[in-house]
Amino acid sequence: MGCALAATLGGCGLYVPEKNLIQEEVPANEKGLISPEGRYESNLVGLIKCETGKGLLEAYDAFHLPWLKSWGTAVTLTITAEEQSSANPGISSINPIAPATSMQSFTAAFGATGSANATRTETIQFTYPNDFLINYARKNIRPGTSDCHESARVNGPGIEGDLKIADFIYDKTVVAATGNAAPRNRLLPLYNTFTEEITFVAAFGGNFTPTWKLTRLSANTSGNLLSATRTKTNDLIITLGPLQTPIKPTLPVQLSQSAQNQHNARVQGSATASSGQAQTPTH
Repeated sequence: MGCALAATLGGCGLYVPEKNLIQEEVPANEKGLISPEGRYESNLVGLIKCETGKGLLEAYDAFHLPWLKSWGTAVTLTITAEEQSSANPGISSINPIAPATSMQSFTAAFGATGSANATRTETIQFTYPNDFLINYARKNIRPGTSDCHESARVNGPGIEGDLKIADFIYDKTVVAATGNAAPRNRLLPLYNTFTEEITFVAAFGGNFTPTWKLTRLSANTSGNLLSATRTKTNDLIITLGPLQTPIKPTLPVQLSQSAQNQHNARVQGSATASSGQAQTPTH
């Protein structure tokens, strides 16, 4: 509703949307160092790191698969915020036809439409060596607990909630450890890669429609005078696969070329799907 009221002043769809509408205040000693939106995004990355490390630690300690520890985990996080607003004023002029007692009248309708749409999409991609995540989780997470939200300082619905990344990793190692998928040594890699994609879409909006009906004039008798919507999409893609070797200290860690190609194909497919489903300006 606040976005709809802001539309009366040319708000929604005319300016770059905020990634997170509800911003936390930055402590005084951190002003100029950490932005609210930077903190929000950093906390999300911390949650992903913690849940991935927790899943790898539990799976490795349960099944002792050496390839799992030597692999890496590629993460792509895409945050999209879209805002739309529209104005649809309409006026009808009513003129009675002589004689005055006649029930006949002439009506002329005038209308106009206007809309605005703004979309902000940010994507980051990074890769962790799995042995780093396992060591991180062993030092920072108590066995049998889920402290990720506390350590990442983020909690709530959607992307800020339980992403169940640990379940995803553990379930895939169960398949590898039981040997049901391939008749080979369980200590050798079963998969080329395995990938999970998690998408959250939240949309809300409001409208404002005052109506006037006079003897010779009526306004906004159908449709909304002002309306506005905001859609936020968080998309997370995680791929586990062999690391590209040798690891160069001056360059980012990456998956092997074939594993990275599969990860990128999933990212591109997700981007294409999101583009096709993007909302068009309302009228």
